[in-house]
Amino acid sequence: DKGLLGSAVDPDFINNGFIYLYHTLPDGSANKISRFVMEDNYLLDASQTTIFISDPLLANWHNGGGMKFGI
Repeated sequence: DKGLLGSAVDPDFINNGFIYLYHTLPDGSANKISRFVMEDNYLLDASQTTIFISDPLLANWHNGGGMKFGI
């Protein structure tokens, strides 16, 4: 459905390798922010940590996805 909506690199990426992805669940029911660890230019699937899952999506419109750290 909507797929990847946004991404952000952790401010301390050089030390922790964290990448955050904002994406729609495969069934299209909600959006999710996941944190992954990146090593050697690859996201490690087993490192996925759920940060946030939205309320159920009730309409089929664009949900945005800009992410950033800080204010």
